[in-house]
Amino acid sequence: MVPFETIGDRTGRDISFLRLSDPSRAEPLLETAYSEHPASLSLDGEWIVYASDETGRSEVYIRRFPTLNDKRQISNGGETQPVWTADDGEIVYRSGDRMMSVPKPSPRYSLGRRQLSSNLLSITANGGWVNYDVSQDGQRFAMLQPVAETEPDEIVIVLNWFEELERLVPTDQ
Repeated sequence: MVPFETIGDRTGRDISFLRLSDPSRAEPLLETAYSEHPASLSLDGEWIVYASDETGRSEVYIRRFPTLNDKRQISNGGETQPVWTADDGEIVYRSGDRMMSVPKPSPRYSLGRRQLSSNLLSITANGGWVNYDVSQDGQRFAMLQPVAETEPDEIVIVLNWFEELERLVPTDQ
């Protein structure tokens, strides 16, 4: 199953999923009056982590999957963009200009203590989508940074491009 964000007319950002056995049909997973996004499923398929604004600001939550019971808030400072590490042992998320992490819940359902993973200096979060990933060994982050907008040097407009294409690549041969 693959979770992804959907945008509904009544409920805003929600989480749906696709079954890999039938990817032609999306199934709703979380449709509430709040905005839930982005979602990430643990490798073992037992947990889903996501951010929601149900407290009035974005916070990170984890729930059992697919039952959605055992809901736990794992952040408390306006955090967003949660992802699992490659070994599925930690959840990493953004807290302003810092990266935080918390160990995956143990079989007894307890979450570990959150800790600072890294300071990011001036790299800021960009909306609700995740703009980073964690290296395979869990020691580094790869991040997208916004690029300063610049004016293009020139703009090329091609008119009648289909006719030009037919002239260059004749189809009657």
